[in-house]
Amino acid sequence: MLRIRQEQMDIFQQQAEINFVHYVAKKLHNNHAEAVKDVPENKLYKRIEYGIRRAREYGLTWKNNLSTFVTLMFLIAPDFDRFPAFKKFLTDESVPPNERMGVLLRETTEVDWQNAQQTSSPNNWPEDIM
Repeated sequence: MLRIRQEQMDIFQQQAEINFVHYVAKKLHNNHAEAVKDVPENKLYKRIEYGIRRAREYGLTWKNNLSTFVTLMFLIAPDFDRFPAFKKFLTDESVPPNERMGVLLRETTEVDWQNAQQTSSPNNWPEDIM
């Protein structure tokens, strides 16, 4: 019987995480090049890793939700989730965590997005990830 040790599983998990970060970076380059054009690759990866950690704080686990959350950080503001219009959906306990991004995207208005974009800075990334 084949046995995979915990150390091996940890390595597989680390590699899967690296692969996912690269996937999100490629997706950003392909679909939102303007938002990442001036971001050096190593900084881009750190920002994506940071965004994934932030998304997971809301209980998001599906890759689509994680990549959407990170994309919104680049398109709207790195702290878009702190605005009440978005935070209320991301923390709504009556909605399963992986359904919250869909609700957020359906229920927020163009004005909500504009307010977040105008109130925050696209370069408002924490210093420790720079």
